[in-house]
Amino acid sequence: MNTFKIGAIALAMTMLTACGDDEKEVAFGELTFYNASHNSGVVEIAAIDGDTQYNLTKVDKFNTSPNYYPDVTDYELLVNHQQPFVDEPIVVSQQPFTVSDNMLSLLILNGDAKQSELLSYSIDPKSLSDMISDDKKNETKRFEMRSLNLSQTYQSVGLHYSFDNSSFSQAQLVTQLDDKQLSELVVMAQGLYTFFITDEQGQLIYQSDQVAVEYQDSYVFAIRDDVNGENLVIDRFSKTSPVYHHYSTIAPAELRFYQSDNTIGNVDLYLGDVDGEPSITDLAADSLSQSITTMAGDITLSLTLSGKAQEVVFDNSLVSLAPRDAKNVLFYQDEDEMIRSIVFEDNNDLSAYESTVTIVNLTQQEHAINAYLVDENNSVSETPFNKENVAFSQYAAIDSAQQKFEVVITNTPTSDASDQFVLAQSSVIEFSENTNYLIIVEPDATASSGFSINVIKQ
Repeated sequence: MNTFKIGAIALAMTMLTACGDDEKEVAFGELTFYNASHNSGVVEIAAIDGDTQYNLTKVDKFNTSPNYYPDVTDYELLVNHQQPFVDEPIVVSQQPFTVSDNMLSLLILNGDAKQSELLSYSIDPKSLSDMISDDKKNETKRFEMRSLNLSQTYQSVGLHYSFDNSSFSQAQLVTQLDDKQLSELVVMAQGLYTFFITDEQGQLIYQSDQVAVEYQDSYVFAIRDDVNGENLVIDRFSKTSPVYHHYSTIAPAELRFYQSDNTIGNVDLYLGDVDGEPSITDLAADSLSQSITTMAGDITLSLTLSGKAQEVVFDNSLVSLAPRDAKNVLFYQDEDEMIRSIVFEDNNDLSAYESTVTIVNLTQQEHAINAYLVDENNSVSETPFNKENVAFSQYAAIDSAQQKFEVVITNTPTSDASDQFVLAQSSVIEFSENTNYLIIVEPDATASSGFSINVIKQ
């Protein structure tokens, strides 16, 4: 009888299991699943043994399952994604794997969800108990680490460490890793570490903050691509711990800009002093710029009329950027006809199955708006994809299915539904995989309602 028990319950069963008078011992292995697919979202995993399916758990991207103790045999791992408001799940992957006696099977969903691969690694868990026993004898405190390269940007990387907050010049190499390579076991003393990653040419491309490793545990350090920019992340996990995401402290930040004011024409944008060269030139109204990469820190933004540095229309706005930040800056005209800005995250967290729609309200004539994504089967009052009461100069996100929608914008009624009316309505839009959308609702003197919707792919 298969158990698929979790943790300590299963350990007790492995010591006590017997079948009738024959006292036949049942062999168990271990199983941990790591979802490294960047655009899979939350997946549901199940193990199939012949005609029997064991539904295990849900695992979000860049996270792990509990540790299971199944019988030793051959299985198939079924990975599904359940879309909201849809009955049937999408099969992401269905691949065979084997559980071996007293071995940990680390299964990893890797790559694009629609072209994913299931990686399988065997790890001997007995080394941890041996290390703990040695630590007790020697009065030391150590941890185990194995490193894994899952980056699709860097096919070969070097992982280095230094103690406390020492610089890269004092770092020591842990291991060199090729694509999808799991390193040999390394045992290290517990303490504070800074980790570094170099590319194939030895150039520094990643530096962690200080990492406190304080437990006798067996960790996997999985190196993967960041969803923001061409940066790297280290996901550190064990079969008993959550996933610790260690982001790079030397990653740059990214900015994009949207100019909504149709009354001033095209503009130039400056990072810092307007006496220098503009970072973006001739940005037209109702358009989103390309990304600008800049170092993290406090920066100032200024706008001038295009080609006229002396005619400043927006001056010295402060934006604070952390490493790996990706932000949009939207310029608009307020009630006093002054140029203002809204700063919000640029959503690079893409999905193969859903899209995130960010609604920005620039309709100062209304105290707030409601936004609805309406398909052919639902009305405004029926659609589950909506966001209500978005105030002027504010924004809100809707997570939606990837299908055809009309975007319908209404006022937010002050008393009852009889006060609700349509401000603007888009044509039919087909939302695409791996794409998020920015929907800006703004005044438009040429529209019969006085408002228009600008839909931009992020």
